[in-house]
Amino acid sequence: MEKYSFNENEFIKKNLKSTDIKGKEKFYEKLKKIINQWYEKDGKNNKFKEYLLILPNLFYLFINLMKDNEVDLKYKTKIMLVLSYIISPLDIIPESIIGPIGYLDDLYIGLYLLNILLNELPKEKIYEHWRGDKNTLKNVSEIIEILKNNYDKKVMGKISNLISKILKK
Repeated sequence: MEKYSFNENEFIKKNLKSTDIKGKEKFYEKLKKIINQWYEKDGKNNKFKEYLLILPNLFYLFINLMKDNEVDLKYKTKIMLVLSYIISPLDIIPESIIGPIGYLDDLYIGLYLLNILLNELPKEKIYEHWRGDKNTLKNVSEIIEILKNNYDKKVMGKISNLISKILKK
């Protein structure tokens, strides 16, 4: 398997500490590029590609909700926990070892939080900051179920346990 050259930690250190949107834009674009390049080389038969491309949009949404003064601190705390998981090299499914398919756990946790936000925040607040296809926002619960039912059950169980620890408080 080809080793992916993207060093998340280095990129995050350089780009995500700044307060301007530039670093976040770079991370958003880089994540999309990594997933698309993987798909072209190794992932052509992977049924999760269309879902993995949601992750950059989740990242962008969460960063912008963190900056939004109208979003309550309790949601920002949950968003920060999920962002920390997404950017952490320590994952249940490590992308540094298996490539972009390893972003499935990040995606699943991000979608779970998005589902909470869609049910508890004004929907227009989510739509205001969402960069992706608006239909995705209408199908979050279905996408969560698709991921849960079509990936390794043991792994998805571990992810569900993690979610219950960090998001249900």
